[in-house]
Amino acid sequence: MLEECHRPLRARMQRVKATVELEGEALLLLQAALPDRARIRAGKDEWLVVDGRVRALTGAAVSPPEAQRLRDIVAVVDAAAFGPLYRAASCARADDAYTLLDDSGRPTQLTLFAQTLLPSSFHRWEDRVDVLDYLRTPTSWVARLLAHPRLGPCRVVFEDGGVQFPDGYFDRPGDGAQPRKVIRAPVPGVVVETQSPTPIVVDGKATQLVMLPAPGDWAARHDAYRPVIEELQLQGQRIAGFPCLFVDEDRSGLMAAPFRQRPGGDRFAAPDGFVLSEVPAQRILVVYPPDGDVDARVAAGRRLLERALANRGLVAAGPMIAQPFLHLHEAPPTPAELSAASVRVWVPIE
Repeated sequence: MLEECHRPLRARMQRVKATVELEGEALLLLQAALPDRARIRAGKDEWLVVDGRVRALTGAAVSPPEAQRLRDIVAVVDAAAFGPLYRAASCARADDAYTLLDDSGRPTQLTLFAQTLLPSSFHRWEDRVDVLDYLRTPTSWVARLLAHPRLGPCRVVFEDGGVQFPDGYFDRPGDGAQPRKVIRAPVPGVVVETQSPTPIVVDGKATQLVMLPAPGDWAARHDAYRPVIEELQLQGQRIAGFPCLFVDEDRSGLMAAPFRQRPGGDRFAAPDGFVLSEVPAQRILVVYPPDGDVDARVAAGRRLLERALANRGLVAAGPMIAQPFLHLHEAPPTPAELSAASVRVWVPIE
């Protein structure tokens, strides 16, 4: 099953960074050493989940219902990552189901979609997580839409795998201990930064871009963007955030797929027709406009950055770029997604 579904991913799927979208709720960022250590962030709030115990790293103490909800989110991501399969010490088949036992003897019931090697459900203890849909790439099948009995439908997108977390990243604050400085979980694809509605200066990482034309409608943009992401994934590159739209008038017809070479990994061998561009590590001015649809937020971000450049005497060192929080490689965004998506607008500065 792992060979069929996760052939190029098998060394990376148990130390992950993922976004989780629950019905009617804001996007969550989860970073986890599966199955039982995770940090979850929603806006300015952040929690630690370790061995079933939940602590608030910011904000108010966690209520029992909220603690259960956070544990459920970790369980859904673990199922999406096929955690029980990776940890299985034995497997026994009975009719159309399989029983997986981990090293401690804990069982998970696994079912497959008929006539396939694709898991359709993981049933542990009293909770069952169903896989409703998969993202198909040239080399893998990755669960992306799941259902949990308490959470309902859950959309999971893996932003990175094989993450090397710093020492102490999942340590639990001791009872009565003095507050320690919190290491903020990063927004997907970017350096540590807050989603500030006013422009701030942060350090940007070196990134490579695959340059593409940006057609006028989102369906055509999806058609152009999807094969580029598939090629990057096929070559083991790290996708470095959401799609880039160029805001400057002379580049407004362009977009780009951001990526980075993995440490110790191979350089990207650009196929014929791929146009690459380099973004060096540098200071950037960044803003997250809080209101409106994607187009309105892009326009507001441009105005805010232009005003900040002028008022602070800063000089742009490259093009202005907007990154809507849209999974453009999966499908064209719906009107509802376009009306509510966060947008990161930034420009490099001297």
